[in-house]
Amino acid sequence: MRQAAWLAAFASKLSADAVSVVDGLNLTEYDTKRVVEILRTFDAIDQKVLILTLSPNEFLVKSAANLPRVRVQDLKFTDVVDLLHADRVLTTREVLQAIERKGAA
Repeated sequence: MRQAAWLAAFASKLSADAVSVVDGLNLTEYDTKRVVEILRTFDAIDQKVLILTLSPNEFLVKSAANLPRVRVQDLKFTDVVDLLHADRVLTTREVLQAIERKGAA
């Protein structure tokens, strides 16, 4: 039942055009400016943003830590409340594929 609720919340974000696919979320150094650039690209600078990843990227997590409205979270630890709280969700193609597999299961 939780999985169905999660998938419904994600589908709601998709239909509201609040999910963006980003290439290059795997930072190789601490770079808050790069995270801000990504947010500007998607007009999300003033929004509550949830960045979904498949595995923790220390550089991304710490680079976004200075941005109070941005959370970086591993997909497997994300719940419905996290999705509903966010105005925009940024993710990668790999995460979307994992979500598709989750929905097919």
